[in-house]
Amino acid sequence: MEKKDFFHLVEQQGFVEPENIDNLKRTVERIARRLARGESVTLPGLGKLIPQVRKSIFLQAGPKKRSQPRGRR
Repeated sequence: MEKKDFFHLVEQQGFVEPENIDNLKRTVERIARRLARGESVTLPGLGKLIPQVRKSIFLQAGPKKRSQPRGRR
């Protein structure tokens, strides 16, 4: 969901008074900036937003071992 869609939904559903939408937008922007800097954000009564760094690992295959020929049956 895009931020603009989120704010439209919040305003449309009446979760926040129209005059407070700007305050909500500023708060969301501050939270997003802190998370982008790698800082945690505590939301009282809800919990803590903790940014995660996704690490990837590249496995470089080693040389293949030659298998011994099996006996014939």
